[in-house]
Amino acid sequence: MTGSWFRRVKYLLLMLVAAAGWVCVARAEVHVEAGTTKVVKEFYQPSGKAQVQIAAARNEWEGFQVVVAAGGEQLSQVTVELSDLAGPGGAVIPSSRAELFLEYYVETELPSPCEPLLGLPDCGGYTQYRRDPGRYPDALVPFFDPYSDGHEPVATPFEVPAGDLQTVFVDLHVPADAAAGDYS
Repeated sequence: MTGSWFRRVKYLLLMLVAAAGWVCVARAEVHVEAGTTKVVKEFYQPSGKAQVQIAAARNEWEGFQVVVAAGGEQLSQVTVELSDLAGPGGAVIPSSRAELFLEYYVETELPSPCEPLLGLPDCGGYTQYRRDPGRYPDALVPFFDPYSDGHEPVATPFEVPAGDLQTVFVDLHVPADAAAGDYS
């Protein structure tokens, strides 16, 4: 499908905000990844991208990830905020149309049972990062409680230990009445 059914969406403004002000960029690296990229902490190779381009039909959800990597010191009170998206003819997709989730990592301590080193059959083409022990993204914890009336914070703000990274999954809903075109 092409044309008016799809909107190209770019988030140009990703902000790291601390409780006391802006987080110093020198202390953190921020990258964006496609929603389908598996960000495994031990094997992550940064894309180097500071913006993401996605395509979505009207009334569709489309996701991407924001990876926050700490340098030599821990990052505290970190959150991610998104700007509104401006489109053709003054059209706007408000940032409130995005839901943010903290990716919870599960640690595996043993290699998967298909590991040839253990004398078991070949792994059928699975890449190394899918077999080795490590911290793998699993559950998505909502930033805010979707079931409470006050929508209290659940997973924000968060901390990123020194030398580690944390991934935020962003799920953007394109309204059913959104004007066709590019948004940024």
